Parts: sequence; C-alpha cells; structure tokens
Amino acid sequence: RREREHAAALAQALLPPEVRKALASWTAVSVVGLDGVGLVPMAWLPLADEAYLGARRNLESWPSLPVGATLASSSNHRSDRAALDCLLVSGVEPSDQVLARWPGLAPLPLSERDSSALLSPYDEQRVQILTDIAATVSGVTEASGAGATVLHFLVHGVIDVTSPQPACLVLQGEASSDGLFGAHAVSALSPAALVVLAGCRTGAGPERRGDAGSADLAGAFLRNGTQAVVVSHDDITWR
Repeated sequence: RREREHAAALAQALLPPEVRKALASWTAVSVVGLDGVGLVPMAWLPLADEAYLGARRNLESWPSLPVGATLASSSNHRSDRAALDCLLVSGVEPSDQVLARWPGLAPLPLSERDSSALLSPYDEQRVQILTDIAATVSGVTEASGAGATVLHFLVHGVIDVTSPQPACLVLQGEASSDGLFGAHAVSALSPAALVVLAGCRTGAGPERRGDAGSADLAGAFLRNGTQAVVVSHDDITWR
C-alpha cells in the first residue's frame, strides 16, 4: 500500500492534469528526458482509475530526442528480410588481457539446457549460436551480416573507465582484439530489430543531460538501426 502511495505522489508530480487527460486516450507513449530525473518506472505509475500506466499502453524510452528522431525515421533495420530469428552470443571465456584488468570475471559456459530455454521461442532452423572461439568481435560482425531479428548477448559486461564510451561486452579474445565489444564496434553490425544485452551494467554511460545515450551501448545500437534494446543498469546474476 505504501508503495502505491509513493507511486501516486510521483505520478502527481510528473504528470500534470492536461498530460493525464491526454494519456487517457493514448495507446502508445514515448518518454524522453529521464536523464534529468533518473530512472523512473513510468509504466508503474497510476493513471486515474488505472493501477498502472503501462497496463494498456506500449511505453518506450528514448535516450535522447536526436536518437528518437533517427529511430523514428530509420529504414536501416533488416528484420523483414533477416535470415535468422535469433543470433545468440554466449559461452565466452575472457581473454588474458581482459582478466588482467577485471580479474574477477569467470568463464560463462552455455549449457545445452540454457541454450534450449533461451531459444525455445524460435524456429530451430532459424537460430545460430556463437560460443567459445566463435564468439569473437569479428565472429559476431560476420554472423550479423545474414541479418537476425533478435541479437542476444549473454556475456559479462564491464565498465572501461578509460574510454569515453565505457560500457563494454566481454567477447572471446582473438589475434586482432582482446574481446572487448564497445559502442564503437556496433556500426559494423547489420542491425537487428531487437538487441538484448544480458550482462552487468550494459546500460551504463556518461551522464549527458539532453543527450543521454550518446555514448552508451543502447544508443549506439539505436543509431545503427535497431528498434529496441534491452539493457541492465545494475549487476545481474545468471544461474
């Protein structure tokens, strides 16, 4: 009950009467500018006699107006002619170079049970798994060329404080790369409709009010033509 009271107070502060009146008839809402107030669970807020704003509406969050405008006008995504329903990248063992900087990272093996659970919604003839030595930066780039509706990373996420684009995925190392996959590498991929970044703090990025997402992984994927990105703003546990 106390939680809902807090939600009602927050809705009162963020949604003026004229906005609440307009929202009553909307079925989709795009939210931008949350970098000024922090991560607000908009879908959780009440609206009039509705317990949750997100119960009857499709809510999406844009990292910035430029990214949102680009996303709305982009015809770059290829989900309509993708060869794969899902490209899964997992089962990575961090390279020695990465372990020297983040010594606590353990290998993330991908069991047959885990892969079956993750890929069960898809046609088994239209999925591809990149694991172990195939799950490199160049391997992902090459595999994405066929086009995938969903690009799913299940890997470690790290924060490289020396980089202006600090959030990175940890892929398998290779001769040309230590395995760190950052925002700069996204533009080489063929865009998927949906990208899932299942790793610790994959949504992290510099705070730039009015231009949130300009230097993080989610913003890089959106600018590249992806329609939606799932990220984590905290550490996650995989079992």
